[in-house]
Formats: sequence, C-alpha cells, structure tokens
Amino acid sequence: MRALAEREMRPPGGMRVPRPAGDGRTVEIAAVRTGTGRGTPVLMTPGGPGVAPVVPYRGLRKPAARRKLDVLMVEHRGVGLSRTDTTGVDLAVEQVTLENAADDLAAVLDAAGVERAVVYGTSYGGYLAHALTLELATL
Repeated sequence: MRALAEREMRPPGGMRVPRPAGDGRTVEIAAVRTGTGRGTPVLMTPGGPGVAPVVPYRGLRKPAARRKLDVLMVEHRGVGLSRTDTTGVDLAVEQVTLENAADDLAAVLDAAGVERAVVYGTSYGGYLAHALTLELATL
C-alpha cells in the first residue's frame, strides 16, 4: 500500500511540506493537488484521524481533474505518508494534535500558493476544517 501511495504522490500534483514535529525533528506533510491551479481550490480533509486520502481518494481526484477542478488533499500529521519524521520514526501521540494538524494545513496552502480555498471536511476532517478556519480568522 505504501508503494502505491508513493506513486500517487509523484509530480505533477505531489508535494511534501516540511513542518516541525517537536524535539528538533521534522515531519514532511504529504499533499497532492489535482487541477489547473486556476479558480478557488477545494481543500479536502478526510475523516479519521486514521484515513490517509492519497490512495482511497484517487477515484475522486481523477474525475475532478477531468472536470478541471482544483482539489488539494493533505495526509494528516501522523497518518499515511505524513506518519513519520524525516528519519522514518513514527510521530509520538503528543505530536499529533488538532492544533498541529491545522497549522500543517495552513502551511500546505501557503506552500501551494493558495490565498483562498473552499475547505471541505468529513467526520474528523470537518472538525479539522473548522479548526483551520478559526486559526486563519485570527491571523
């Protein structure tokens, strides 16, 4: 499954955004973007926090690309391709917080050059989408 996920992350749409993991370690937050980069992108945050969107949601990304929709999906901190620090060690539970995950989403939007996005979340992803919008509202 990891090999399939790694293939899904290859350019043009795959990216990794380095983020502090704590204790001087770094985690690379994996994201994939499908679309033209024109218009307002949709940031999709899946449920979980154990669901990594890269592989299960590829069936959604392909039709979105055909329709020229700009969709950005992020593997949550501590999940999937964002599960470990850069040395391959799993993140500690205390490093996988809602606040850190919301910060990670904001960092991915910045790295992708996105100034405005529609944020869509399901289950835990809805809670995370809410946390992100609250964080951005205070900036």
